[in-house]
Amino acid sequence: MAFFSVIFLSSCTDSKAISLKKEFKKDYYYFLALKKLDSNDEKSAKQLLKKSRSESSPTIAKLSAQILTQFGNITERNKAALYLAKKHKDDESLLLASEIFYNQEEYGKVITLTNNINISTTNNKLVFYRLNSLRKKNISQFEKSFYDWFTTRPLSSYHVTELKEYIENIQADNTSENFEFPDYVKIFNFRANVFNKNYKFAFDSIEEILSIYAKNNIPLNQQIISDIGKATLYRS
Repeated sequence: MAFFSVIFLSSCTDSKAISLKKEFKKDYYYFLALKKLDSNDEKSAKQLLKKSRSESSPTIAKLSAQILTQFGNITERNKAALYLAKKHKDDESLLLASEIFYNQEEYGKVITLTNNINISTTNNKLVFYRLNSLRKKNISQFEKSFYDWFTTRPLSSYHVTELKEYIENIQADNTSENFEFPDYVKIFNFRANVFNKNYKFAFDSIEEILSIYAKNNIPLNQQIISDIGKATLYRS
C-alpha cells in the first residue's frame, strides 16, 4: 500500500495532492513522508512522521513511530523507540524498542519496558531480550522467569540456545567433582531432549522427572505431560 501510494503521490499535481490530502485526511502526512524519503529528504520526512505518529489513525501512527526508530543519531533513535513502546505497548512495538536498547547494552531500559509481559505467552524473542537483560544485570528475578519460560510453553530454538548458555554458566560456577545439577535443570534437559527428538534419552529420564515433581509436590503441567507422551510414543 505504501509503495503504490508513493508512486501515486510522485505523479500528482498540486491540486491532486490537495485532493489526496482531503481523502486520507491526517494519514496524508505518512504518505507524504514516504515521498520525501523517496527523494532523500530525510529532514522533512522526520518532521512529517512525527506529526503522523501523533495525529494519524492508530495503524498509520504506529507505522510512523516504527519508521522513526531508524533515523537520526543514537539519542534520536532511542527517543523514538521509547515513544513507540510507551505509546503502543503491543509485543511488536516492545520487541522493536527492546532490540534497539539491547544492542546498545541498555539492559535496564529493556527490563523496564518488558516488566509487564507474560513470560508464558509473549513473543519468544522479546522474552529472550528480557531474560538476558535480567541475567546481565544480575537480578534475582531471572531464575524464576527462566523456569516459567522453560516449563509453561512449547519449546523453541530460543529455549535450546538459552539453555546451553545457562548450563555453561552453572558449570563455570561449580567446579566440584561431586557437583550435581539441580532438579530444575534436569527438567530443562528432559524438555530439550524431546524438542531435539532424542526420545530414547528423554524416555529413560521420565521416572526421574516424575519423582522430582512428586518430591516437590508440584503438579505436572500440560507441557510436561505432552513431552512425556511424545517420549513414550516415539522412543523406539
